[in-house]
Amino acid sequence: MRHSQRLDNKSNGVHFFKIILERSLQSGELMVPKSFVKNHWQGISTSVSLILPNKTKWKVYWMKRDGDVYFHNGWKEFAEYISLEVAQFVVFQYEGKSRFNVIVFGKSGIEIKYPSKDNNTLEECEEVHESDLVAEGKRGKPKPASPPYKKMKTSPKEEEHPSFYYAKHSNSEFVAGSGNELKERSRALVEKLKLKHCDSQTFVQTIHKSYIGRDLLIIPNDFYNLNLYKMEGQMARLFVNKERTWDVELKLYSGGQIIFGRGWRTFLCDNNLKLGDVCAFVLNKSNGVLFQVFIYPLHEYPCHLPFQGLSQRPSSLKIPDIIKDKSRLMSEDGFDIHIKPSMNGQACIPMTFIKKFLSEKDNGRFVTLRVGRNTWPVKVLYYKYCSSARFSLGWPEFVKECGLKAGDVCHFLMIDKKNLELQVTIN
Repeated sequence: MRHSQRLDNKSNGVHFFKIILERSLQSGELMVPKSFVKNHWQGISTSVSLILPNKTKWKVYWMKRDGDVYFHNGWKEFAEYISLEVAQFVVFQYEGKSRFNVIVFGKSGIEIKYPSKDNNTLEECEEVHESDLVAEGKRGKPKPASPPYKKMKTSPKEEEHPSFYYAKHSNSEFVAGSGNELKERSRALVEKLKLKHCDSQTFVQTIHKSYIGRDLLIIPNDFYNLNLYKMEGQMARLFVNKERTWDVELKLYSGGQIIFGRGWRTFLCDNNLKLGDVCAFVLNKSNGVLFQVFIYPLHEYPCHLPFQGLSQRPSSLKIPDIIKDKSRLMSEDGFDIHIKPSMNGQACIPMTFIKKFLSEKDNGRFVTLRVGRNTWPVKVLYYKYCSSARFSLGWPEFVKECGLKAGDVCHFLMIDKKNLELQVTIN
């Protein structure tokens, strides 16, 4: 049996198996055996790593419902990656530290052939690599020259991007410092920005070599799970100031990693982002999926000077008029509810939203409200004769468990029209 070494007991691993059922594939969940949970689940982190024989690793979050534990967020993508089918046999070996080795047997009883590991499988980076920034810096001061402005090709060579020219040929302090010095500057800048942009609606990312020349920027998994879950395939809108916006695709990449895809390269080039620069992305979902981007060029922070003058994040996100105009259509997929003391266990839903997604026969149907990885079933009452609709059964539990209080504003965005699932952002 291929990869049989993954099932030995040298690591004292505990095994369990699951036979894949239709409902598991449809629901995107897999229940962990009760006996395993009872004896071995203590100390498991909020996410686990599933490791295949082809060395790919998948982060999957679990949830607890009615006393049972389910692999949930990320399981569906994992199943799709290995083309999991009904009646296949999956063996899990727990090796500790929330890590499971996984092998899969087909209906014939033979282990399946796993997908080839993608050379572009992504891992989140913490720093700018020395080789990215100082490829030529250690060889002495090159002669300055004008950067070549070539037309971007479909599959561009990295050297054609102005950022790579800058990294190789600039005689500024950005290149003159040592590799360790550059890495420390980049790390210090990122940590400083994370303190300034420390709320759950913001993520900070460094511009690495892999983000230049193609449509790719990693979105941290924790940020995705909290704010953008199940929104892959949708378009996000980026803006830096009031002059213009850029649309970028939220895309599921290999290994289950979520990224900015199509449109990212245009944003990067138009804003002249360079290797080592740092961006803070501040999310606002009241106007679709909207990010205000704060750009911090690394070369503005010299080697031996303290990081001063970092631009402050405004107290509230200012939405340019151009975005307000373009977001009117997107707002039809969402609505706001202002929490008031007089709600008496129910909340009104705008009829424009109801008419778009529900019909009279849906009266009494449950919808799913999602905040991060947590979900609540809430009943919708729809009275067509008096043109009104409201959340009823399940709404008080949602309010209580989310800690909502008078004055809070909840934005509801339809993210799954077929199953009536709404993403909720609380402000």
